[in-house]
Amino acid sequence: MSVAHWWFGALITEGEHADLTERFDRARRAAAVPDDLGRTFDAERIEQPGLAKLATATIRGPLFKRWQEEERMFRFVIIPRIAPVAVLWHALGQETAGRLPGLFGNLLVSQRDVASVGDAIEDVFRDVNVRAAVKRGYQLCTEEVRSSEVVRETVSFLPEGLAAARKRRTGFISMALAEF
Repeated sequence: MSVAHWWFGALITEGEHADLTERFDRARRAAAVPDDLGRTFDAERIEQPGLAKLATATIRGPLFKRWQEEERMFRFVIIPRIAPVAVLWHALGQETAGRLPGLFGNLLVSQRDVASVGDAIEDVFRDVNVRAAVKRGYQLCTEEVRSSEVVRETVSFLPEGLAAARKRRTGFISMALAEF
């Protein structure tokens, strides 16, 4: 059995943000993040059942289909056997990645907050050598990942996603999950 880990992002309307806010906040609160985990990523120790359930429901629901039909799907990254967010954490390093907004790749941003969250992400990436980060992230991947392009898409996911939302004047959502 193979597991593919997904990370998707979409450009959302204010109405969609309002509809998702309560469910997203409830799912974040239900995320089983150990107190001693802090902002470090350890795929073996963190489970996010609430967020995974919400992400799965979102993918199977009409909202996801609408995002695809209206060309508002920002990016959909799939990496075999390892979470894209784990690749991101490895690529950036714990300290840098820990400064990213959201919870380990799960982020819901209203249109009015896109600029400030985008600026916060740009601050995190200000001193990141992206080429070196992609190389570090690629080292974590299994041999099933044949190109570093998926790692580049992973490393640039949040900065490019928030830039796209800013340009299109929308909100932004990103969710991470594993699927068998």
